[in-house]
Amino acid sequence: MKLMKFEYKRLGLRLCALALGCAAFTVHSADMPPEWKNSQPVQIGRPGLLKFSVPLETITAARPELEDLRLIDDAGHETPYVLERPLQPQRSVVAATHFEVSVNADTTVVTFQSGVKPPVSSITLVTPANEFLKAVKIEASPDQSSWQTLAQGQPIFRQLNGASNLDFLIPPGKGSAQFFRLTLDDHRSPPIAVTGAQIRTEPDSAAPVEPLGVSIVQHSDEQKQTRLELRLDGSNVMLSALTLQSGDPLFMRPVMLSEQRYAENEIREVVFLRDTVYRVGLEGQAAVSKLDFAVDVPIRLTRTLFVTIQNDDNPPLHIDGIQAQRRPVYLVFLAAQAGQYHLLSGNPQCPAPRYDLASLTENLNLKSAPQISAAPGALTQNPAYRQSDPLAEVQALGTAIDVTNWKYRKGLDLPKDGVQQVDADQEVMAHANGSFQDLRLVRGGKQIPYILERTAVRHSLSPKISAEDDPKRPHISRWKIVLPFRGLTIDTLTCSSTTAFFKRELRLYEDAPDERGNRYTHGLGSALWVRTLGQNKGSLDLNLAAAPITETLFLEMENGDNPPLDIGDVKAWYPVTRMLFKSNSDANTYLYYGNKAASPPSYDLELLVPKLLAAEKASATLRPEEILQAPSWSEDPRMAGSAGWIFWAVLGGVVVVLLIVIARMLPKPPAGA
Repeated sequence: MKLMKFEYKRLGLRLCALALGCAAFTVHSADMPPEWKNSQPVQIGRPGLLKFSVPLETITAARPELEDLRLIDDAGHETPYVLERPLQPQRSVVAATHFEVSVNADTTVVTFQSGVKPPVSSITLVTPANEFLKAVKIEASPDQSSWQTLAQGQPIFRQLNGASNLDFLIPPGKGSAQFFRLTLDDHRSPPIAVTGAQIRTEPDSAAPVEPLGVSIVQHSDEQKQTRLELRLDGSNVMLSALTLQSGDPLFMRPVMLSEQRYAENEIREVVFLRDTVYRVGLEGQAAVSKLDFAVDVPIRLTRTLFVTIQNDDNPPLHIDGIQAQRRPVYLVFLAAQAGQYHLLSGNPQCPAPRYDLASLTENLNLKSAPQISAAPGALTQNPAYRQSDPLAEVQALGTAIDVTNWKYRKGLDLPKDGVQQVDADQEVMAHANGSFQDLRLVRGGKQIPYILERTAVRHSLSPKISAEDDPKRPHISRWKIVLPFRGLTIDTLTCSSTTAFFKRELRLYEDAPDERGNRYTHGLGSALWVRTLGQNKGSLDLNLAAAPITETLFLEMENGDNPPLDIGDVKAWYPVTRMLFKSNSDANTYLYYGNKAASPPSYDLELLVPKLLAAEKASATLRPEEILQAPSWSEDPRMAGSAGWIFWAVLGGVVVVLLIVIARMLPKPPAGA
């Protein structure tokens, strides 16, 4: 004990000297460094080693790794600190030993030894089976002679849609036994092969959590999915968990968590987590739920997340809300004296601090020292801060552009100044280059820099559909599908039927012209549509393997010796492509497109993508299309299929001209011959 006191005393002396010797700022109490945007007061009642949780608003206002945080006293002296980021301790994972499986009439019994000394927190079964749902009884024993039931009716499952749960949570305080027995109920379904088990031990202590506000900005149910756009109350956080709130009694759904990321001159929505939520009750047992996901997942630079719930043919869940928790971040420092300190944040350019305190933490175990609590006050903006607009450095207009070779344009209605977003509509998608590299925002002959965002949002359209059966093929049903525009990039076709049960093969294709105008069958996709008796009458999703070239598609169905199906509610789906840019509300702003020779633009705006995504955006709208150049004969839909005979007509004309020229060059026969 005396040695520990001596170490703390020595630590205190070294930290006091370090704090007094570190004077990066020389400002008075009324002035703050102008390079920092935000300041928060921290009132300290007495000197000593302090630890407080950095407020969420501070973490959000700071840079992603909090490298711009600074702590100064009222005289402007910089105070060294250490950030402590507690995470849930990693549990060790080992394979079960003495593993045995016995298959009985209605049960499969799995016994094994944990082989670990720490208490077991969970058990994960290993099986190659790909579709099952079973109730499991879990028992534990110290010697394999007396068994104690830990849980009854625990569900394990794996479904074809990706939903799965093979984990068994052991109640706290019940995992110290060495032997475990799992009894799988097989009386409702065939046994499954169980090839092993993984043992996870209990952590020494649970990591702390703090609530994180979250709201559902948008909720949509479409194309067998539920999509939620979430808005967190802060960013730069470590999620402890997201919890789905639903009162539905029974469900098993795969969930995906995604965010927007910038890569290769485009913003795309990227899935970075897949999990399963469920509420399952079997054979009169109480329902067991797992509604948490995204455990210890870092969220950087964004407050917007997207949750996609895969419903397949099930009705959408009734979602009452989502709760969120985060891991706190603690700031530990030594106050040389009582008084008011200031926590600074919001400097986009300063380097990360390098304090000797970090090495002292490792050598002298600073985290175990006695601590008192301190709480910062409200976050306020530094009146001396030099920059207020996070995108003030973005120039509204770029270089000049010659739009002579662009064939189409649309005017933009911009509701207000600032960051704008506009979605490419069907006309833009049909007439622009397939990769959208010819899109240009123009005002007064100069470009407006933009970033292209490939979203996971999907819109649908209802094409015209009519039966076009061929009398020579009585076993084939055929429908003609006409899209509103030629070359519209769709990637999925959905259709429904009221027939109770069937099994049909479908094929989607078009009669497309080649370079010479000759017609060929361009396959777009195929699928096998199966509906069993009593199955929910969901729709079929036919994913296209290639984008259509024309506006006329044909859907064929092989009926065999069965009566034709009735087809209804046909929809074509396309992903939404969006442009993000900064502009004032000038009415003379235009979107130009329709130049196949245009190369992709390159703007410095890509360096500010995080700020662009975080900024509040106004939704711009597109005006009607203006045709600047008449389409060439090869692009005119009215000339589709005519290239072949035009080619041969021109070739025939050339042959006739050559014959006439050759005839004139031949010597004339002698007179009187």
